[in-house]
Amino acid sequence: DDYNKFYIVNNAFPFKLYFNEDINKYDLLLKGNMGYHGDERYIKEIDNICENESCVFFVGEICLYCEGNQFSREIYDYVINKYNMVESNGSLIVYINDR
Repeated sequence: DDYNKFYIVNNAFPFKLYFNEDINKYDLLLKGNMGYHGDERYIKEIDNICENESCVFFVGEICLYCEGNQFSREIYDYVINKYNMVESNGSLIVYINDR
């Protein structure tokens, strides 16, 4: 509960509904939903949040190269390259910052 949670998965809504968490703009990271240069803005916002607070990222397998996929490759790559992997259960990989 002390972490800012980010779901980097295609189906973030069901996860958050199951855990009774509020839906926010980070739950549908599709190119068309974020607007012009949305990837860059979202990455800066995540950086600002996680610079001073604890963050956890639940990253799922995403077919980033599948035809028609609009999921943000930039945000996906940013999270897996910047934060520390701590656990995997085969379908989700958990990353955290060092707070």
